[in-house]
Amino acid sequence: MSAIRSPHTGAVATKTALLDALRARLIDRFATIQQAAVDAAAGATHEQARPENKYDTRALEQSYLSAGQSARIAALRDLNGALHFYTLPAGELDVVGPGALVDVEIDDGSASRRQLLFIVPFDVFEVIDVPGSAGHDIAGHDIAGQGIAGQGIAGQGIAGQLSSVQVIGAAAPMAFKLRGRQQGDDVVMVAAGKTRTLSVISVR
Repeated sequence: MSAIRSPHTGAVATKTALLDALRARLIDRFATIQQAAVDAAAGATHEQARPENKYDTRALEQSYLSAGQSARIAALRDLNGALHFYTLPAGELDVVGPGALVDVEIDDGSASRRQLLFIVPFDVFEVIDVPGSAGHDIAGHDIAGQGIAGQGIAGQGIAGQLSSVQVIGAAAPMAFKLRGRQQGDDVVMVAAGKTRTLSVISVR
């Protein structure tokens, strides 16, 4: 079981801001896909979609598009519902798992980079821009200002290196490999024929 330290406003506020941004993005996406499904359904029954001969597949293609959009709508509806009721763990985590904000260094043998991961218990992969970077989308929530564990991204000395946070599901390959790890741990991951060393800089 993950050990939980005393609640700290900075870390919780940061993760709450990320969740709010994720929820807003997926709600917007749901509305866009839902409208596309309405348009596809209308196109499938439109007079212009009627086949002119046995080789004309326009109506069939429109119906497949409509069915595909409906499946995406159902999946997004379920995900949005789960996100709506999701509650973050109280306080900071010191073990990687759902609800953790993880600063990790990824080294592929030729180069290394830092990545901030926010792990959630859902099948999702989104990139949320950090305030201060071009096109940031965490409106009203300043990660650097609120801080992580009272230090902030800027306080950790990585503000200039990181412009985004990857929100990933706990079952994603990287999150799965890091599960249960703590600050200072290293783990080797092989993906797409490449070997990478993941070094946990911090967990909150």
